Amino acid sequence: MNKNKQRSFIVDFGCCLPYGHNLQSVSLYKRKEEDRGRLSKSIVCKRVKSFDIDNKDDFYFSLPTLHKGLIIEGTENVFLRLYVKIIRTLLLFPFVGKNNLLDLKASKSIKKVFKIHNLKREDILIFPSADYYGTKALLKNLKNIKFEDRPRIHLRFIGSLESPHSFYKNNLFELIDLINKNYETLTVSAEVPIYANYLDSIIPDLKVIAEPYPVEVSKNTKNNRTIAKQESFVILLPGSNRADKGYFDIFNIAKEILFQFPSVKLVVQDMKKQNEFFNKKYRKKLSQLVNIELVEAVLPRKKIEELYKNANLILLPYYPDVYHFRGSGIHYEALQNGIPVLARKGSGFIEEINNWSSGWTYETKQDLLFRLKEIMEMDSEVIDQKMENSFKKFKKSSDEAYRFNMS
Repeated sequence: MNKNKQRSFIVDFGCCLPYGHNLQSVSLYKRKEEDRGRLSKSIVCKRVKSFDIDNKDDFYFSLPTLHKGLIIEGTENVFLRLYVKIIRTLLLFPFVGKNNLLDLKASKSIKKVFKIHNLKREDILIFPSADYYGTKALLKNLKNIKFEDRPRIHLRFIGSLESPHSFYKNNLFELIDLINKNYETLTVSAEVPIYANYLDSIIPDLKVIAEPYPVEVSKNTKNNRTIAKQESFVILLPGSNRADKGYFDIFNIAKEILFQFPSVKLVVQDMKKQNEFFNKKYRKKLSQLVNIELVEAVLPRKKIEELYKNANLILLPYYPDVYHFRGSGIHYEALQNGIPVLARKGSGFIEEINNWSSGWTYETKQDLLFRLKEIMEMDSEVIDQKMENSFKKFKKSSDEAYRFNMS
């Protein structure tokens, strides 16, 4: 790295897979920091190196895989998965006070990051998806560093990695306590407004604001919106599906849509076979519905872009009890591609949809069908204009949050 330039390090202990929210946000933050004229490097889990990803030179593969489920993903061998689960149960046992082996591994890796990169006051550490183990280790390590030598740190909470998946209770408050003790060198944000407001109320010395994905300078809502003329109206459910994303509601939703709107087609990205809730019988039911096209759970980027290109609407039937404080990377990608969303009320990103006018919400199945009828009757030019305006609002919110947190 050029020592004459200020440096930014994008660190993510949850970036253990070659796809998904974590890898996307790491890449976006890296490019955003480069746009600001800073030298930027991404630090992710070692196991990502074994996957086929683009631009491997942009990453340091140095972090251990700490969080439940992430290490299990990628293998379909039943016996290996059982073995890993047993080992992780042992790793999670708090044998030294409240510290388990994963705490110790996180602490060791953070110290290694500081030593290898010789972090200084002018450097910035960005955690785009702040997690329990990495954040805890980082904040505890600060006590070993003179105040005047500490780098600036930005923590962005996304509502899904704050739990260690072990025996502790009130895990978030462990992190909040450490933040309150080290607030002088920190900035903190949350992915969605409702979570930001909550964190702001329990971190008295910092202003916590909502911070969506950084917006790519080169992207806009027009360059991808060339939907070919087609007989059917296409609803896309992208991203590897899970139970908490409403996967097991899709069959009944699709049946109702087929009855009322026979020309509507649902393109559904499947659930991964490794998922603990994967059900062959249910998957077969989905594949047999004439209005459903079931695509692979993990797809190359070009195929995903093709799905977006041909979609009229994105459906997000996420469960509010799980997504109450969470955002949606799919919602951000929908905005980047100029596609409106239809989302279940109660999720953390609903306020963003309302603020940016990027789609509609529903509460019941009948409500969904009513909204769908309204959307299908709208002129395509009206929707295009709506989404162009939504993208501008999204970008404004993202840019303002970035300037505030990275100033």
